[in-house]
Amino acid sequence: LGSLYDSESSTVKAMSYLDGLKGTDTIIEPRIGIYNQLGMIYRQFEDYNKSLEYYDKVLGITSDSSHIAQINNNKASVYKDLKRYELAIAEYNKAYKFYIGQEKTLEAARALDNIGNVQSIVKDSMALVNLERALVMKEKINHVSGIYTSYLHLAEYYKNKDNIKALLYAEKSLLI
Repeated sequence: LGSLYDSESSTVKAMSYLDGLKGTDTIIEPRIGIYNQLGMIYRQFEDYNKSLEYYDKVLGITSDSSHIAQINNNKASVYKDLKRYELAIAEYNKAYKFYIGQEKTLEAARALDNIGNVQSIVKDSMALVNLERALVMKEKINHVSGIYTSYLHLAEYYKNKDNIKALLYAEKSLLI
């Protein structure tokens, strides 16, 4: 927790420094990074409203689609923490559509896996399809930590439906 406070303090100092600079063209990228960092820090503090506020600040200063997709993903995670699952799915979907369009397989797979994970919480019938599709995408690029996460999400999905499959995916995750 101490390092989070130190991180917040350093980030706020950096923002104060940027606020004192002239010429907005050169400070947009650093400002995006700082706002995003503050959003992540406040999420860790469980100050979700402040986290969303900083993510929205990024959206207010950028038109760069890759930044927007990253912020959509971050906002979705906050909405998931808040149990506002429909908003989480909507934000993850925005990120997924961007990443698929850019042929960014790893990022698309992560977003799709997150969509499936939240869908499984709300018992959406597409949850399993999306979780399995995300796993296949991760396997195709041999992204080991992503495969591990997919196995865990599939184990969670099957936990109260099919104990044998839940154990199978849990065991697969242990083998990685």
